[in-house]
Amino acid sequence: MLQEDTIGWNLESVNYHPPFVTRIYFLYLLVAMIVVTVKIMRLWIAVPPFRLARPAQPSDYLHKLHISVSSVNQWIVCTLLACGTFIVITTHRVSLQLAEQHLPGSSLFLFGLGDVTGGATVGLEAAMAFFLARWHILKRIEFLGARAVPGSNVTRMAP
Repeated sequence: MLQEDTIGWNLESVNYHPPFVTRIYFLYLLVAMIVVTVKIMRLWIAVPPFRLARPAQPSDYLHKLHISVSSVNQWIVCTLLACGTFIVITTHRVSLQLAEQHLPGSSLFLFGLGDVTGGATVGLEAAMAFFLARWHILKRIEFLGARAVPGSNVTRMAP
C-alpha cells in the first residue's frame, strides 16, 4: 500500500509584502488621521470638550469652527476618492494576475473587469485632481481672509 505525503499550507511560511499602492494608501490614511486629530485637538485646547465653558472670543472661535468643518469635509471627500482609487487599482491588478493564470472560461470576464477598472481608475484620478484644485482654491480664499456666511454658499471678505 502506498502512503501519500500530504503537504499542508502553513500561513506563517508565506512571505507577503503589500504592493506599493497599498503602502501609499495606508500612509495617506495615517497622515489624514493625524491632520484631523491635530485640528480637533486645537479646537479642544481653546475650549475643552464636554464642558459648558464658553470661549473668550465667541466670534473668533466660531470662525475657527467653520474653517475646521470645511477642512474636515475636504479630508472626508479626499479620503473617499483615495479609497475608491485604491479599490479600483487593486481590483485591476488582481484581475490581470488572474488572467495570467489562464483559467478556463474566465478570460473574457477578467479582461472585461480589467477594462472597467482601468477606466474607473482614470476617472477617479481626474476627480481627485479636480478635487485637489478646488481644495487649493478654497485654501487661497481662506488665506486671503474671506469668511463663509453661515448657512449659505456665499462668501464675503472679512473686515
